[in-house]
Amino acid sequence: MTTTLIILLVVTSIAKLITAPPNIVVVWLTKRYAMHQKLVAQEASITFNGTELSPEKKEAFATYFSEANFLEKYYIFPGNEENFLHPETDNTPFVIKTKQGKKDITMYVYKEENHIDVVKQAKKKVISYSLLAPKLNEFSVTQ
Repeated sequence: MTTTLIILLVVTSIAKLITAPPNIVVVWLTKRYAMHQKLVAQEASITFNGTELSPEKKEAFATYFSEANFLEKYYIFPGNEENFLHPETDNTPFVIKTKQGKKDITMYVYKEENHIDVVKQAKKKVISYSLLAPKLNEFSVTQ
């Protein structure tokens, strides 16, 4: 009788954890698999046209980038990655190099007229998406 009660209690606890995990687990999972992650200025190298941004501008850029709202993901078909990494455009991208866990990540940020395009590369995996970031759209290196 006692063994049955203990087994029932353990199975019920496991089922409860699976169906309604604690908030800390949910936050960890969503941060781990989020496409647009927060950018920490101290952990990132941000360059524009080959020159690194000053610490004040780097902090402002990181804040504006982190506050941006995700709009949509662009689907990249195998073999088409190079068109996203090096598009034929007159826009000079901001290049962000940072780490996510153990992976080195490079992001190319292109300012468009009404949105921001981001191309994120981790090893051979390339992801592209757009952001709505009015402050980042107004951001200028020469301010």
